[in-house]
Amino acid sequence: MASERQRAAAERAARVKALFEQGLDDDQIAAAMGSTRDAVRTVRFRIGLAMDPAAKRAKLVQAAKSSVRGRASAERAARVRAMFEQGLNDAEIAAALGTDKDTIRSTRSRLKLALPADEVLRRRQHAARSAGETLRARASPCDGVRPAPDVSHLY
Repeated sequence: MASERQRAAAERAARVKALFEQGLDDDQIAAAMGSTRDAVRTVRFRIGLAMDPAAKRAKLVQAAKSSVRGRASAERAARVRAMFEQGLNDAEIAAALGTDKDTIRSTRSRLKLALPADEVLRRRQHAARSAGETLRARASPCDGVRPAPDVSHLY
């Protein structure tokens, strides 16, 4: 019984190997053998055959697309950094690069390019005015004298 199973497994492996060497991918081999793709993949791994050609091509294409996207992202980041250092705001940078303000904001955040404190305050004041509110100045720790906290319960 065990030898019968071993013989069947050896025949399956030989058939997978022959079909693989003809250039068929896992799906095509599975269809030819009346099996599943996962079963073919398992046999292929057991006998030491590399990835099927179609999957290998797909992986290479994906890697190429990824590197192109990475390059484009790095180029955009460099342009955002240069424009930010020239003093342009997010809307101006977005218009120059033909993208959205939020994209610029997230790129700037990823690059850790923080806005100066006066620009943050100006934006908050503008937002408050737009909403019809007034922005109060934040209290400084040095403003006025604060009473010492009651610590009598600690003694």
